[in-house]
Amino acid sequence: MKQKFSLLMVLCILTGIFGTIIGETTATEGIYVPGSYEVEAQGFGGAIKTVVTFDENNIKSVEVLENIETPGIGSTAIEEMPKAFVEANSAEVDSISGATITSLALKEAVSIAIKQAKGESDESIIMTDGVYEGTGPAYRGNVTLAVTVKDNAISAVEILESTDTYMIGVKAYKQLTEQIITHQSLGVDSISGATVSSNGFFAAMSDALSKAGADITALKAVSIEKRAPETTSFDSDILVIGGGMAGMTAAIQAADDGASVILIEKLGVFGGSTTRSEGYVMGAGTDYQKEQGVNDSADAFYKDIMSVYDIEPLLNADLIKKVIYDSADLITFLQENDVKFEKLVAVSTFEPRATPRNHCSANKGSGLTNALVANLEKKGVKVFMNTAATEIINQDGVVVGAKATNQFGDDITFNAKATILCAGSYGGNVEMMKKLNPNIVAESIKGSGDGDGFTLAENAGAKMLLLDYPQLQYYLFWDGIPKLPVYPASAIAPVKNILLTDGVGKRVANEADFNFEFIAKVYYSGQQEGYCIVGKDFYAQYPEVCEAGLGKTFPSRGDEIALKADTVEELAKWANLDPAILTETVNRYNELCDLGKDLDFNKDAQDMQRIDPPYYIMKLPAVVTDGYSGAVINENAQIIGVDDKPIPGFYAAGCCAVPEMSCVNYYGCGTSLMTCGVYGRAAAQHAVTYCLTK
Repeated sequence: MKQKFSLLMVLCILTGIFGTIIGETTATEGIYVPGSYEVEAQGFGGAIKTVVTFDENNIKSVEVLENIETPGIGSTAIEEMPKAFVEANSAEVDSISGATITSLALKEAVSIAIKQAKGESDESIIMTDGVYEGTGPAYRGNVTLAVTVKDNAISAVEILESTDTYMIGVKAYKQLTEQIITHQSLGVDSISGATVSSNGFFAAMSDALSKAGADITALKAVSIEKRAPETTSFDSDILVIGGGMAGMTAAIQAADDGASVILIEKLGVFGGSTTRSEGYVMGAGTDYQKEQGVNDSADAFYKDIMSVYDIEPLLNADLIKKVIYDSADLITFLQENDVKFEKLVAVSTFEPRATPRNHCSANKGSGLTNALVANLEKKGVKVFMNTAATEIINQDGVVVGAKATNQFGDDITFNAKATILCAGSYGGNVEMMKKLNPNIVAESIKGSGDGDGFTLAENAGAKMLLLDYPQLQYYLFWDGIPKLPVYPASAIAPVKNILLTDGVGKRVANEADFNFEFIAKVYYSGQQEGYCIVGKDFYAQYPEVCEAGLGKTFPSRGDEIALKADTVEELAKWANLDPAILTETVNRYNELCDLGKDLDFNKDAQDMQRIDPPYYIMKLPAVVTDGYSGAVINENAQIIGVDDKPIPGFYAAGCCAVPEMSCVNYYGCGTSLMTCGVYGRAAAQHAVTYCLTK
């Protein structure tokens, strides 16, 4: 009896130390402890959660539970490799061509599961004392760190250099360092909202520790036990859901007005798209503009933006007007909360975007977020990170808080007199994007937000407005595109000396103007893509741009990206365009180049460059960057219910509540953060007044 009890104890200890074993296991004389082992490894898009099932001597199945790998690339590895693992009874199988990172992640996951199923102890991890440097890919570059190993343990990690943002990358590095040192494991979870940063950190750690002689797979196999879920509740005057620009401004404003405030953020870092942004916030008639010698007014700004947006039949002019006329107060509010602006810029040199209205935050979005986060703490806002709202609590038609959970699976109730929903858009949720915007054939969906804001509002009885379009652009881009000096038709790295056409081959806009002018013309032509056409002179300047797509196909759509040809007719045939239309377009453009004056769209003569053979044509596919459908609100940011009346105690601000303030022809960078800030503050101000009646 004692022998049986001792054997049982050993198995229990091994299970607790080396991983999550799902279902029954039995001690045998085989290679493995039978059972299903859930493991995780970092793929190209993020964590790949996998469950590997064993009998005594074989891998019985490999199933991927969760992933966000690229469709048509990483997804191919996920579909094909599990069978290969089973057939080989090993993690050592061939990678899938073109999906190297995903393949390596899957092999790593299976390797970790094998170690766990074999019950291999972490006592086999032997490291030589010393300080070791390692490097991994980070946001916009690399991260280099130094790991100190002492007495066969990781004792310190120092970031030597990083291109990542402070509020996402550096904050994530700090959290990961604490967890790795505490648990002596590389099997800690990534920081939600900082996948790229986490992956780079893990890669750098692996690089450094391998130099110390560590078994990296064994270090990743050291599992971490989480505490048991708990049930708890918290009370406040105001609950803010989401920690981006809208959520932070709402929470600070409510605290300034005397309310007790709780802010919950689903991710492990603040800011999301705000932090990764350029940190531009638009404003008109501001003191900062006056200091810089810019003569502007809310009246002028409203006239300019409405000259662009008035084509939208569902636009609510009153909501737009409030944004514009409250924009100067927002800039003052941000400055009072320690946001520093370093310059003013205009969106374009062409009207109606030529007035410098973008207030550029020092250190971009990271600097903006850092200042606001510091003021959340200073003003007593209670913040819960890694905490996702799961349900809005609606009692007899009145919103009184929300249910939520966290990384431990806790059941949390947040009781509040008023709830402000600032949970972002659905721009990063591929399935929801396809469902809400089914008519858009996108090559890539690269926005942010998982759609929680939309779902929470809809389930709570909000009136939802669905637009036919999301925020989309047509430019030279695909997943895996090499780094280029310019990206034709883009907003971030545009180029002027090109010819752009719509989907039928007609020139429709000034190529030097803000790219959304071109985007709107392509969209309203009913086409799903545009084209960029250049010639030998452009090739001499940017050969890598011309060659980037030659001989390649779009990962998602599967069609060819670019073509080099000696005649315009060949370009037209390849692109399935009318040769007569495309020839007329190119001839007219060259005629204007020779004239030295763009009589059609007023592009500057210096940007007019003839297109002579050999010709290059590049497809400009639809790239989705955000979602516009969402909850309907009024000027107080109150959410309107399906009965067309405000839902008491329920507010929304930011990208989950902009359908009546959106346009295919986006006015420009900085408009979104302005809208978030104005309505975040409006929601807080009205909510505080509402709380006084409760």
